[in-house]
Amino acid sequence: MAHEPTQPSDPAGEPVPAAAVPGPASGSGEVAGSGTAPGQASGSGPEEGAGGAALPDPLKGFRGVVAATLVLEVIVVLLTLLVVGKFGGNNGGPLGVTVVLVLAAVMVVLARYAGRPWAATAALAVQLVMLACGLLVGVLAALGVIFGLTWFALLMMRRDVAGRMARGELPSQRLG
Repeated sequence: MAHEPTQPSDPAGEPVPAAAVPGPASGSGEVAGSGTAPGQASGSGPEEGAGGAALPDPLKGFRGVVAATLVLEVIVVLLTLLVVGKFGGNNGGPLGVTVVLVLAAVMVVLARYAGRPWAATAALAVQLVMLACGLLVGVLAALGVIFGLTWFALLMMRRDVAGRMARGELPSQRLG
């Protein structure tokens, strides 16, 4: 009966890649085949700052701002249901409630995809839709203007940071 070599596994029973298994001879925590200790950068990855640490990507933090703004907007838009319900006359009635709920649902979906490059632009497009829905539910027009200006400012800030990043003017890009 032939004995097949077993592949190491983690505590959950999933196989571990061979590169992540410590070499049998070293025993010093060195990763087999890499020549570097765990937690030490190899130099072949993204740009490195002082001490070998990878430089942060400022645009990665933008997705958190997009998601937070969308969640805040969902809350505010859902609060308009109180206005639509109380002053139903020229606020669309049941159709107005449906419009508000659909807009809120679209914003929740956009918050889920906040990390995608198109999410902030899509959120700005939702503001245009909200302005159009303002013909049916008046308070949505005001919210469309307020949040439209907010999204415009966020997109301008993202463009400014991307430009500074391309020119190497960000503090995290300065070595020294």
